[in-house]
Amino acid sequence: MGKKEKFLIGLLLAILLSVSFVFVAVRYRNMMVSRNRALVYFVSYDEEKEKPYLVPVIRDIPPVEGTEEKIRESMRELLAGPSETEEEKGITSAMPEGAELLNILIRDGVAYLDFSAVIQEGGGSLLMIERLAQIVYTATHFPGVDSVRLLIEGDMIEYFSGEGITEVARPMGRDNFRELLR
Repeated sequence: MGKKEKFLIGLLLAILLSVSFVFVAVRYRNMMVSRNRALVYFVSYDEEKEKPYLVPVIRDIPPVEGTEEKIRESMRELLAGPSETEEEKGITSAMPEGAELLNILIRDGVAYLDFSAVIQEGGGSLLMIERLAQIVYTATHFPGVDSVRLLIEGDMIEYFSGEGITEVARPMGRDNFRELLR
């Protein structure tokens, strides 16, 4: 076998290996968002910088059809909070106990999430920003969802929390919370 043939065989093997790698990577990503797994975003703290940051955690969710139902199940996981093992690793949540997702509707890339009033109780401005970031990042990791608009018990709100700390009159995307990325 000549040099040309060896080169072509090597090139074909490299291409085949590359295509296989891409196929496996795409399949793994699709499995994460289309099957019974989802990313749920919690919070941890960088004590050196005295700054909170978002932490994605893989959660098993019931096999459901449609993005709205997947987000509903992901929000249930988010509202349930971190596991004991996650808490031992310093992972926490800004979600209040007793909060519920009442309804969800996706239109034109916006997830309209309707929560019980408990969702905006307690805490100061940083906690409210963490809470909103957790909701937005958890909902927007699904394909076709670019931003989130909050409702409280069926009503569109302009400010989040009892004190009106954070303006939420427009849909919020990941860019609104980049400061919480590590």
